Amino acid sequence: MKINQPILHIDTCGMSCFVALTDGDKLLREDTSAGQRSHSEELSLMIYNILARYELKVSGLHGLSINIGPGSYTGLRVAIAVVKGMLYGLDIPIAAIPLHEALLYDPALSNGQKNYHIALHMRKEDYMLYHYNDQRRLIDEKRIGLDALMEAQIPNLISTKAIADLSIKVIPPRATLLILPAVQRIGASETTCSDKLLPIYFQAPYITTRRKELL
Repeated sequence: MKINQPILHIDTCGMSCFVALTDGDKLLREDTSAGQRSHSEELSLMIYNILARYELKVSGLHGLSINIGPGSYTGLRVAIAVVKGMLYGLDIPIAAIPLHEALLYDPALSNGQKNYHIALHMRKEDYMLYHYNDQRRLIDEKRIGLDALMEAQIPNLISTKAIADLSIKVIPPRATLLILPAVQRIGASETTCSDKLLPIYFQAPYITTRRKELL
């Protein structure tokens, strides 16, 4: 089977690992880890198996996409470490896609919606709230407490899991949500390289003074 533009997609921001392979934007296969919170044990083997199934080598990839969070801090670190090691010395473009952007590409969402609001849990009762327009352009992002989020009564709120008794469209993270934004970013050369790849926690507005010292 000839694959013209093989792109590997990796998502480890949740309790399970997801690895998908596409030919451009055409899905060939998506694999899910057998266990939960087993990122360090399963991710490398999952990548090897999906590439071997289609007789591909890492050096033959047209590109790679990765969910950079927010999400499982351990899962994100494992995925980024694996990608850095796998792509070391290779000039393969990486589409680093935040979870809140990937969720907008769930096929269950209405294309006619004028605004998208996404709430993602950070720590304790703190959330990040993202506001996108109908063109999937980020308008605003801010930290918000659970009480303030509940008082806001935002319609059509999206998250990866239920939040208290709010009415929410729940969209679990998975690698297939990375496909369309990855193809767009790779096509527009809006990519990064492995030595500059970082989880979203090390970027504004998430980064703390302590984490800056570790960079």
